[in-house]
Amino acid sequence: MKRYLAATQQSMATLLPVVLALTWLALGQRLVLLPDGFFPTVLHYTKFVGKFVMLNGLITNALTMGFQLVGVLVVARTLMTLLKSHLKTEQLGVLIALSALIVWHLLGNPQMINWLILPVFVMSLVWPVQRVRPEWRFSMGVAVNAIYALYILVVQRWWEFSLTAYLQQVVNGWFGDGPQHLWSSIAWYVMAVLGNGFGLNSLSAVVNPDISTTTANANLVAMLQHQTLPNLYSLYPLAPFALVGSAGMLLALFLAMMIRRRMKHVSITWLLVLIPLLLDQWWPLAFMIPIMWRPRLMGRMVLVTIVNLLLGALLLFRHLAPAVYWVPSGTPNLLLGGLASHQLGAYAIVMVAILLLDIWLYWQPAKRILEEVADAQWT
Repeated sequence: MKRYLAATQQSMATLLPVVLALTWLALGQRLVLLPDGFFPTVLHYTKFVGKFVMLNGLITNALTMGFQLVGVLVVARTLMTLLKSHLKTEQLGVLIALSALIVWHLLGNPQMINWLILPVFVMSLVWPVQRVRPEWRFSMGVAVNAIYALYILVVQRWWEFSLTAYLQQVVNGWFGDGPQHLWSSIAWYVMAVLGNGFGLNSLSAVVNPDISTTTANANLVAMLQHQTLPNLYSLYPLAPFALVGSAGMLLALFLAMMIRRRMKHVSITWLLVLIPLLLDQWWPLAFMIPIMWRPRLMGRMVLVTIVNLLLGALLLFRHLAPAVYWVPSGTPNLLLGGLASHQLGAYAIVMVAILLLDIWLYWQPAKRILEEVADAQWT
């Protein structure tokens, strides 16, 4: 499996410019064009955003097709790398074309893309092709694609069943009104970390702080009525301590790698990845540097998350004002605590301290990652 994961990650790295372009487009839409976006709310032009409905629709379609195309190209490049010595050129071309059609239909809404599909598909195709006699390899590849095509026709088209949507529905069912206690909030954030680590994208309710949940609403009502908060350790008040750069405090990991490389060796590409990460968009980082499907790194991400949440809970217990108020869509989690508590100064100090701690916790993993990906194709 490691071989297929490594080959997939190498192909992903070559598509970083495309992913960066799509990510910046998504950020522009989220920050500028959505009715509850950060800039429409702050600059008070929300009443004009309604005129951008058609533009938002076009951008959403472009993002959907763009990320589908990224998945197709990743699989195509990976298959070309792994099978070029096993099949004739014309056979490989036909097999890649068939696989591209399959992957295009397996991937859909960018908010529901599970990147784990890519190495799993590659392995399920390449492994049997390489295990049969040479004269049967092309037929085996076609047969595997036929099985996927049958799944798409019967399950996705006829039964109208999406495995990704079903997983997200199950997670949302488990989530319910949101966790109320510290231990359950930690469990959900750990699940989000593992979801990122495996390339899954079914925990949007956790990684996108939402004040509309029952627990967050109850906190807001209690605050407005000057009562004790009933859910002090629920997800929303704890989000500033766990989601900077998305689940796993990926901003701290990236900063640790930047410091290890020395700032003078950091190219413009690193800065183009850093800015989305400051806004909690981590896919460019995952395409630039292989951070997915690494068990040791996931273990460190879990440790960082638990340490941060315990520190955050202690600070909230010691009367740090909790995040309870609404903030515009697209607000960076780095600013969430300060804006949603109306205590920017206190949270600025806290977040700097937490980032420094997390950079220290990620120091050795950052060194290992940079040593493994010293090849210029990643950096």
